[in-house]
Amino acid sequence: MARFVFELEGVLRQRVHVERQQQAKVAEVDRERLALEAQLRALHGQIEGERAHLAALLAGGSFAQVRAQALAINAMDRRAQALACELAGVLRRLDEERRVLARRSAERRAIELLREERFEAWRREQQRIEQRVLDDIAGIRFSEEAA
Repeated sequence: MARFVFELEGVLRQRVHVERQQQAKVAEVDRERLALEAQLRALHGQIEGERAHLAALLAGGSFAQVRAQALAINAMDRRAQALACELAGVLRRLDEERRVLARRSAERRAIELLREERFEAWRREQQRIEQRVLDDIAGIRFSEEAA
């Protein structure tokens, strides 16, 4: 029995490899995003706790304590802003890496579609050949029975 051989199988394997590499890049940038979001959430939680502490100090603490607490909150706010800026950069990178991944996936899929089309053409040709052989066998039997 004949076996289907796709002449661009090497190209397909290479495109699958490139797509997987891009998937790994997307996953790496996504991990960065998740880490930054977690840091930002934790920092916002700390800021809220420090603000509650500041409110308590305003009710009965010394001016030096209130000032120190306000400065600490201000420093945390600046750190949160820096993290937010860093997160924005990571989100831009993530979008770009996802666009590249979409292109890589489309390139791989194009070769897969070509393989499917060629396989179907090969299969139809095999069926035509098989039908011709069966017709020849039937013709031989008919001529033998007629003789």
